[in-house]
Amino acid sequence: MPAPNPKRSEQILAAATELFARKGIAKTTVRDIGEAAGVLSGTLYHYFDSKNAIVVRLLTDLGEENYRRNLAAVDGVADPLEAIRALIRISVALVDEMPQLTSIYQNEGNYFREHDLLSPVEALLAANRKTWLDTVKAAVANNQLRNDLDSLVFYELLRDAIWSCTRWNSPVRVDADELATSIETIFLHGFAAR
Repeated sequence: MPAPNPKRSEQILAAATELFARKGIAKTTVRDIGEAAGVLSGTLYHYFDSKNAIVVRLLTDLGEENYRRNLAAVDGVADPLEAIRALIRISVALVDEMPQLTSIYQNEGNYFREHDLLSPVEALLAANRKTWLDTVKAAVANNQLRNDLDSLVFYELLRDAIWSCTRWNSPVRVDADELATSIETIFLHGFAAR
């Protein structure tokens, strides 16, 4: 049997992303994905074991890209507040560049939990969370953010504000740069140390 064609694999992932974002994962069948990608559903199994294997691959790709960008954003940035600004900007850019994938991540939490699909990417999620939390804690310790706030709650509110943009900013009403500036203003000025 010939080796799977990487281009075909990417076509399958692109078709699945579009369908999952539009119809939801539960309502999308392997046959739907195959038809959209131009392959028979039996051939699709040559590339992915199941629909959920496609979902895990998409979550992994998103998590790895997010982690790579997060590390690049904070690399060599000594000022914690500037590092948070960089994390905000690259996160908003990721949402802007990958609206379907980030929408799936934002909207399909119940499906992920019901099918235990987050376990394979838990290490990536934890690494991303640690990058943010370490930076927020450094800003608190540096007296740049209020010391009476819970760093985890602050991070989760900020993360959810960024990722929920896929819901209310589609079609794009505010460009990514304006959105990042607004989020910075609300969170970094609103919670600045007095």
